[in-house]
Amino acid sequence: MGPAEAAIDPQRLRVFILSAGRSGSTLLAAILADAGADFGMQVPERWDPGTGDLEHAELHRMGRWMQYAYEVSPDRPGLGVGRCLWAFYRSMGKARLRRLLREARYIKGEGADFAVLPAFKMGYLPTVVVSYRRFDEVAVSSGLMRGHSNLESLAKYYNRVYRNALLSLHIFGGCVVSYEQLTDAADTSWVEPLATATGLPADRLVSARNRRLKPSDRLAVASSMDASTAETFSKLDALRGLTIPPSAQALRSWAQKQAGADPQRGARRGRRWWVRPSIEASALAMALFDRRVPWYGRALAIACILAYALAPVDPIPDRLPVVGHLDDVIITAFAIWLFSRLVPASVILELRSAAAARLGVFF
Repeated sequence: MGPAEAAIDPQRLRVFILSAGRSGSTLLAAILADAGADFGMQVPERWDPGTGDLEHAELHRMGRWMQYAYEVSPDRPGLGVGRCLWAFYRSMGKARLRRLLREARYIKGEGADFAVLPAFKMGYLPTVVVSYRRFDEVAVSSGLMRGHSNLESLAKYYNRVYRNALLSLHIFGGCVVSYEQLTDAADTSWVEPLATATGLPADRLVSARNRRLKPSDRLAVASSMDASTAETFSKLDALRGLTIPPSAQALRSWAQKQAGADPQRGARRGRRWWVRPSIEASALAMALFDRRVPWYGRALAIACILAYALAPVDPIPDRLPVVGHLDDVIITAFAIWLFSRLVPASVILELRSAAAARLGVFF
């Protein structure tokens, strides 16, 4: 154990069980709970795969808000209505996540893949346990249970969850556990990696699995319905039997947080209210002259401003106090929003960083 790991406060550790559903995650959670894992709720005596036991209500609420934000944009959008909605949904989700992190140390359920990185930003150190199963088996089970899903939507969700899980796994460390391993009484290859990742006793994990396992738990579907999900499954399956250590970058960032030396957080706390708007305005001004921005984007934004400025009729007379300039604000805001939507995301991120560097702050 390195110095960064030795300094970790056990109270700040959280284990996230990531799953696309119908993968045996409830069985895995029951095994972990029997071995001493704290899910912040009572452990059911009998495991029923259809109940979604050991899933916290706050996680469901957080997942819904984070899903709303994801549907607006998978990444933080530029200025405009979309950015406001995205930020609002994320803030609502994070509020639920903070409550959840105070109440449980093991977190499992739909939407957990949205929680890992925000939890780290909140000062917790995640460990990732991926509960997975072949897509074909998940699709058959989910299709029967939901009744309104189709193959395309199920495959998209499966890929999103497990590809995010792979990223989180390689950042924060952990292990993978397949449904096939859990339901094979002769297979113990999952025990040592899971014990190492969670710190739970290996003998208690084996005992809990043997007690929880039912003869009818195993189900196999041999066909391959979707090539992209087969590739995702193979990437997960290649990690079977391994314990993935946390990345050096994650440990270094954690050590900085523990020491209170995270320059980014410190810079944000010390910023004045006008710094962020200044960064955005400077970035958009630079974008007007950046050749990577489509010419029609620059032309359209400028045309909106000129058309309004040269229009012979003023919708709201400027002589009216306060409201007289409301139309000016609306038209300008619309032009800025329209232009920001036409700037490539990679370009606006680079320009924001350059603008922040000019102001001497971190972004």
